[in-house]
Amino acid sequence: MRHYQRGGALVEFAIVAPIALLLLCGAIEFGTMTFYWHSADYAAKSAARWASVRGADCLNTSGKDAQGNTLCPVSSAAVKNYVLTTIPGVQSGATVSTSFTAPPSTYFTQPSPAANCPADELQYCLVNVTVTNPYTLKLWLFNTTVNLQSTAQEIVR
Repeated sequence: MRHYQRGGALVEFAIVAPIALLLLCGAIEFGTMTFYWHSADYAAKSAARWASVRGADCLNTSGKDAQGNTLCPVSSAAVKNYVLTTIPGVQSGATVSTSFTAPPSTYFTQPSPAANCPADELQYCLVNVTVTNPYTLKLWLFNTTVNLQSTAQEIVR
């Protein structure tokens, strides 16, 4: 090896290593963020399904969860408790909103739901569950919170 080539690999490493490290940390951070988004998506779908089967025809009308929320028919507080206690990956600061709406007139052909869907969790109404899971991106000097949100809708059975 000639003496004017000594130390060249060290210089190349010093140039490439920070870029490679930044890309590696970014890939790990992106994968973690994707996990938390998937958790919010799964939570919304599971909660909508959970709420839909506890609708008008629910047989356990006296049931309550550990916090005293009525399970049948389902309440917004019970849906939030279900998400925060049973779905993995949902952070404690997550927000869960639940609403019941009447479907559009073209949604059903037979039978049609009752007119007062927003007031009562009646059969054939739609339950909408939105889960917002906050995640803080941590890349060296950049710390920013991203709200990962997902919405699901089911028919109350």
